[in-house]
Order: sequence, then structure tokens, then C-alpha cells
Amino acid sequence: MNLTLDEIDVLHHYFRYYHPTYHIGEQRLEEISLDAFRDVKQFKEILEQVDSFIESDSSIATASMITKRLGYYFVTGMLAPMTLHSKLPVVEVEDKKLIRLDDQKSWFPKWSNESRRTLLIENREREKSVAHYFTVMIETMVLPIFTTVQEVTKLPMKTMWENFATYVYWFYEQFAYEIVNEEQANTVLQDYQTIRSIEGTVFQQKQNPITDLALRKERGEEKRRFCCLTYQLNNEHSYCKVCPLLKN
Repeated sequence: MNLTLDEIDVLHHYFRYYHPTYHIGEQRLEEISLDAFRDVKQFKEILEQVDSFIESDSSIATASMITKRLGYYFVTGMLAPMTLHSKLPVVEVEDKKLIRLDDQKSWFPKWSNESRRTLLIENREREKSVAHYFTVMIETMVLPIFTTVQEVTKLPMKTMWENFATYVYWFYEQFAYEIVNEEQANTVLQDYQTIRSIEGTVFQQKQNPITDLALRKERGEEKRRFCCLTYQLNNEHSYCKVCPLLKN
């Protein structure tokens, strides 16, 4: 089963979701298979390319920025179709690509599910399906990539998980409710609760980083726990408003 054109239109309109229908005649300036991020040699090449493209002064800061981008893609390219359309894009890194269509120095390619194959979630088994799907995505897509990034750059795993968790929180606590109806809002809440219930061991952490972030937000703690290093990129970047290095 594939996403319908109407479902794709939602993803294209609200997120950086690539579908050739919307980009006829546009040149693909850069294409990166998601699988390349799991390979040390290939990731080193990607890091060098992005370093040069954004004119970064710090490779570890560039790596953090890349994991932020990937966190956004995992949420909007994988979890959003699951929650908004009850369709699960296949969890295969070989099937996913980052496609850059512009020369903006922010380096924010679009996400492409090349085959567009999905599995339909049945409501009677939704919680079980969402938990299984999310776990498989973490174990086979997210964690192997983060492990490679850490091996190459020494970027702390906790920083990467917070980068990822920030986008999960943004989508499920904030943005999703701006674009769904009342019935879908119940699904957003249900899926989010399921994701928050996943054990920390799945992330190879003591606690689920999404739950950790959400609990801190509920206590009114707005600042990150770990600096994302954006301020180290170059002179055009400074500290984020929620940077833990900033004094209150």
C-alpha cells in the first residue's frame, strides 16, 4: 500500500517531504542515501561535504546539525505519516534519500521515501503496532546512524538523542494539533503516549530521552540539558535561546 496523493500533499505542504510531482524540472543538486550515514567512510565524506558547503569552523558542530536534520526527517518522514495517515513507511535505510534542491547555506535537504511503500495500521492493534514500529525504527535506522556519528566525531550520544527528542516533542506536543481534527487529535495523543512508554534500553540509555525531555518541559524547564554546539558552526551562528550554557 502506498500513500495517496492527498496524503503526500499534506506531508509536502507542512514538511520537507519530497515527491517528484511537486518538483518537475528542478535539478537535484545533491542526493544522499540514508544508508550512507551508517557507514564510517561514507559519513566522513558527507561530513566533509557539509562542512565545506556551510563553511563550518567545527566538524563536531556540523555533525550535531546533521543529527538535528535527521531527527526532523525521522519525525516528519516516518512518524508523521504513521500518526496522521495510519500508514507506516517501510523501515529500510536503502529506501530513504536526502535530496537538496537549493544552495541555501542552512543545508536543509528534502526527505524522500523513494519506494513510497507503507503498511496500514489497524486501530484494534494500534498501540502494539506503533510501539513495534517505533522500536524497529530506532534500532535499525536511528541508533546505527548516531553510533557512526559518535565514532567519527565523538559527539555525545546524549546530545544526539536530545536533538531527536526535541523534534518528537515539537510534533506531538505542539505542531500536530495545528493541522488535525478532533478525531486525529486523539490519535496524536495515543501515539505520543505509546512512544513515551518505550523503555530507555531501546535507545541504549537509562531513560527514554523523549520522556525525559517531556517531563522537564512539564516542570517548566525550557533549556536543553546538552548543548547542541550550534554556536561553534561559524560567525553567523550564536547560542540557541534554550542553550544550557547561557546564564538565566
